[in-house]
Amino acid sequence: MNLRGFGAMESSVKEGVETSISVDVFSVSAAMVGVCLTVIQLIQMNPDQKANTIVDEILAFDSIVFMTACVVSFLALKSKRHSRFKKILENTSDGCFLLAISTMVVAITLVVYTFF
Repeated sequence: MNLRGFGAMESSVKEGVETSISVDVFSVSAAMVGVCLTVIQLIQMNPDQKANTIVDEILAFDSIVFMTACVVSFLALKSKRHSRFKKILENTSDGCFLLAISTMVVAITLVVYTFF
């Protein structure tokens, strides 16, 4: 049995998983920008709520972070395969995405407690 072939196959599988994560971050973060903007608009349609301005600001910040994750993951997809810069871009997009998801949880928690 040739063990060198197994190592090459494992490396290509790992690279495929990393590429698919960058594609997932790219597509999901682009969709979440739209979700943030939609929630901002829905909150502004309710004139009775006075405490919604902080939620609007959090969601506006959140949409900017999602857009940053989207742009950085796009740059990671377009960079060379085995470069150090690609790893930096992938890690940066992952960090931005996790920050944005965490901020979204905080914003939605505030929405639930102010509206209900």
